Amino acid sequence: LELSVTRSELAAVQALSKTFRLPPPPEWSYLPAQVLARDLAAFDRRFRIGVGSRQGVVPGNVVLADGAVAGRVVQCTANTSLVLSLLDPACKMGVGMENSQAVGLLEGEALDHQGRRTGMIEVSYLPRDIVFHAGDILTTAGFGVEVPGGLMVGELVADEQGQIAPLSENLYRRARLKPMAAHYHQTKVVVLVRQK
Repeated sequence: LELSVTRSELAAVQALSKTFRLPPPPEWSYLPAQVLARDLAAFDRRFRIGVGSRQGVVPGNVVLADGAVAGRVVQCTANTSLVLSLLDPACKMGVGMENSQAVGLLEGEALDHQGRRTGMIEVSYLPRDIVFHAGDILTTAGFGVEVPGGLMVGELVADEQGQIAPLSENLYRRARLKPMAAHYHQTKVVVLVRQK
């Protein structure tokens, strides 16, 4: 598979790189993409972008917005891809706390005690022996083949009872995460693709 890049695409990547202020992780590159459509029934959970398998995108690739993870590709056609946002329960991803061995699993949008949507993400299986604080930053853990570690995801926030990462069933901690990417306002995103 050979990837070709036009001058305008290169300029877009350079502009986005300045936005991120970081180069992509080693062996990865940024692929800019236009948001083509959003699922009206799940506006903030699914969207289609204008790059696909011809441009090197594969299911599992991470999609970035605002310099942070917005979701993952789940389906590709030749020139488009369907993305599940972090709010979708099917978009599971390992995350870790900066400067710590603590890892957990993103499990979609957290609901409040009345079952209403919160816009926050549920993080499960965090270690029970670590103290977490509001504002702790979580990044990708790098466990998946298509998900490099160290990408910004969000910050921990208190739940409705004011708790940060309370124990769940006395086995592990559950936490609320405020996502750093506001993908639903974006018209352009970036796909992180592995260099061939």
